[in-house]
Amino acid sequence: MPVRIYELAHEFDMPTKEILAVCREAGLDVKSHSSTIEDDEADSIRARLAPRQAEASETEVRAMAPEPAKPEPPTLTPDEQLARARSLRISLPTRHARKPQAEGIKLTPPRRPPAPVQEEEGPKPEPAAPAEAPAVAEAAPPEPPAAAETP
Repeated sequence: MPVRIYELAHEFDMPTKEILAVCREAGLDVKSHSSTIEDDEADSIRARLAPRQAEASETEVRAMAPEPAKPEPPTLTPDEQLARARSLRISLPTRHARKPQAEGIKLTPPRRPPAPVQEEEGPKPEPAAPAEAPAVAEAAPPEPPAAAETP
């Protein structure tokens, strides 16, 4: 029964590109992961991949070895943490940091518009009846200057 390349890749837990390379080294005409090979050809590929699989399992065993225990960092009490944080000098940028002014140039801060006046909500008082205003003497309009004669 024919075997697909991707089935061999799944069997050996390897990428199909590596299985294709091994098949081409063995002289098989394969083009993609869905190419099929006969059972006897698949057995020869399995025989070629068996040493690689053994090497891979040895490296996995080495990789799974427990790491040496790391020393645990000393724990500080909250008071010690606070004292340490206060001893550190950290300068952070502020939002309204002042930039150094160039010599001879006077910069003025930007003007802000006045805050809008909000009227109170409630009953508005009725306007009072206008009182009689004292009579104002009407002043005569100023006379226009005399036109200068032109020669």
